[in-house]
Amino acid sequence: MSSIFDNLKKQNAEKCRIRAEQGDVDAQHTLGLFYQKGTGVPQDYSEARKWYYKAAAQGNAVSQLYLGALVAEGHDANPDYIEGYKWLDLAASAKSGKDLTIRPLAISNRNRLAKLMTTSQIAEAERLSSEFRKGEPVCSPVNIYHVDDEDCFLEMVGQAIRAKFKNVIVQEFQDVEQVWKQLLRADPDILITDDKMPDLTGEDLVRRLVENGAPPPIIVTSGWPPTEQWVREYADKNVNIALLRSPYTSEQLYKELCRQLGTKLACRSKEEEELIRQTQRQSSRLPRLTQKPETKVQGLALMHEDALKFNLKKKYNSVEEVEAEHMVTDPRLGIAPMPFGFNNNEWRELLAQMQDGDELWTFSTSDESWDNMAGRAGVSLVRRGKIIDSIVTMMN
Repeated sequence: MSSIFDNLKKQNAEKCRIRAEQGDVDAQHTLGLFYQKGTGVPQDYSEARKWYYKAAAQGNAVSQLYLGALVAEGHDANPDYIEGYKWLDLAASAKSGKDLTIRPLAISNRNRLAKLMTTSQIAEAERLSSEFRKGEPVCSPVNIYHVDDEDCFLEMVGQAIRAKFKNVIVQEFQDVEQVWKQLLRADPDILITDDKMPDLTGEDLVRRLVENGAPPPIIVTSGWPPTEQWVREYADKNVNIALLRSPYTSEQLYKELCRQLGTKLACRSKEEEELIRQTQRQSSRLPRLTQKPETKVQGLALMHEDALKFNLKKKYNSVEEVEAEHMVTDPRLGIAPMPFGFNNNEWRELLAQMQDGDELWTFSTSDESWDNMAGRAGVSLVRRGKIIDSIVTMMN
């Protein structure tokens, strides 16, 4: 009997999807509800937000209520109090028809959320809701999937993207198999993936996507030397893929996202962006509506662009001194120790660039970068005070 009901739910969801894709507001809201509850479709908060957003942007007050609560709670994404308040405020201003029945709940949720916000955050949220009422254009949501086995990088990158762009939905994954299953069900606007991860790598994920046909645009983030080669090979096969070499700045990330997505992205105003950043600096994981404000956890501050600058520390007297300090013994490399171990080829390429008068120095990025789990250290080739090339020997 349960299988019969399950099939009926799937059929209803599919019929609803057809109408939703044709622009039916009620169907869009219902499909969002299906995804939020897992009715007839796998539970997927990202898809729920997408369909609520489409209906809310057309003025559906019930969707505005559901979207506001979903965005403020966060679930599989970082809570966004300003955006959540905006939609709850719009739902609370419903003036006619069946929308009036949800006004008390919208007002109650908005007021509860306001207790967790600063005065400036509330003012910004009310400005955004006012713009919506005046008929300011609402951009379609941009769905971004980000996969990285380090949760600190997921959080930092997600914060940077949400601070810069107002219409993004960033869904974060630490498990490649999990994101693969999600990619089989839904098509994001872009995929951001690390390469060097346990079990399956970014290369494994890209290979699966290409074999499956029509992969989304892909940004690979990695400081691992072999990554560049396989990314280039896929790019030569006309796959829409690009490498963002780690460590990278938020500005480099924004530039690549804009290059790939163009006019789909809607940038926040400078004032709104700064408010979002202030919120992020206060806390990396804001308390949910069901929690008390004192449960806030101190989070990662967004780094300044110069935080990843290579700062020269110590000058070496000779190549031999460098190699002695970075000698690696590993049975996989043979019996004899090897300078820089598995990065020996990279070291040789650096040495091949040396000219008379060049110097070798140790380098390290700033304390801020190490505090934010993006530190890098190693050896640089320096010519007349300028870094020509570097080899990374340590990162966090």
